[in-house]
Amino acid sequence: MRAPAAAGRRNAAVRTAAVGDVDWKEFLRIVRLHRIAGLVQDALLCAGIHVPEPQAALLASMAGRIAARSLTQAAESLRLQNAFRRADIAAHFLKGTALECLAYGKLGLKHAWDIDVVVQPADVAAASELLHGCGFKRVRPPPDFSEKQFRSWLATYKECVFWRPEQNIFLELHWRLADNPHCVHGIGASSRSQEVSVAKSGTLHTLADEELFSYLCVHGAQHGWPRLKWLAELGAFLAPRSQEIERLYRASQLHGAGRCAGQALLLCELFFDLQLPAGFSAELRSDGKTRKLCAAALDALVGDEGVWIFDRPFGDFRIRLSRFYFQDGWRYFFSELSSQLVGGTDMLQIPLPAFLHFLYPIIRIPSWLWRVLLRRGKGPLPTPVRPA
Repeated sequence: MRAPAAAGRRNAAVRTAAVGDVDWKEFLRIVRLHRIAGLVQDALLCAGIHVPEPQAALLASMAGRIAARSLTQAAESLRLQNAFRRADIAAHFLKGTALECLAYGKLGLKHAWDIDVVVQPADVAAASELLHGCGFKRVRPPPDFSEKQFRSWLATYKECVFWRPEQNIFLELHWRLADNPHCVHGIGASSRSQEVSVAKSGTLHTLADEELFSYLCVHGAQHGWPRLKWLAELGAFLAPRSQEIERLYRASQLHGAGRCAGQALLLCELFFDLQLPAGFSAELRSDGKTRKLCAAALDALVGDEGVWIFDRPFGDFRIRLSRFYFQDGWRYFFSELSSQLVGGTDMLQIPLPAFLHFLYPIIRIPSWLWRVLLRRGKGPLPTPVRPA
């Protein structure tokens, strides 16, 4: 739970920000874009800020949906945790319910559309069977993938996506935490863990603090930090660990988080007044590539008049380009280049036999451009319905 002093500072900051004329319609557009309705509703209520109608009703509705889904996913995560335990499959739950409890001390605030679980590579088949038995269907890659195609997927990518239609719950089953093996290397289902209490209903296994911090930084950086909710979760996770931040950062460098950790800390310093030691903050800022990563994240968060980065021309390309700044060295560079030249969508839409996989880098750019044209002309390709 938030300490009284921290809660007082937050309430004072919210009241200061609400002084003057607020364009509540535009405010709610940004809230919806960044998927932070639960956090905003909680902050405004605690600070005693009046929101005019109909925006108050709309915000309450968005926050209510987030709270309901948070409780549903918590119950489902606990059910799956028990199933993994009974099957003797080592599994850690990433982000989602476990992070919500660590960061906010309660359920109902964090927007999440999926459940993330990491298992050992050798346990992927058994974990998939377990999920099928729990009512989940594999949707990416599709169930009609041949055994050879699926083995190629396992070797190239880091997760499969499952869907439980009864509750419209998605689950990502990970065997790695990054496509580039030089990122967060050594972190997985066999890593140090902690048990997180979930509303007195049970516990979830998640990564220990050092490993979790490293993963959260890399996960956000890989996506370009386009939504404030991911940064808010990291900031809330770090707030009660203010005396450990430099230690967490040093450990993240051993785990392969690279500049992602420095970028994340500087962004939290900017947006959430995270207190970094002066010398440490200066050390992070002295690296030019870290500053470029921060600039790229700021552009994704607030640039171009608030237009969603993936709705901008070549927005996805900008984020992919930023990944080359995460680490130095030719091994990392060529691993990242290889990862980006073989796209999962290409493997799904143009399934090739293993001996022709060398063609994927050749068709990567034209197939990507074709998908961009399709999105601009006809909207996104159809997928199972994800929660708003």
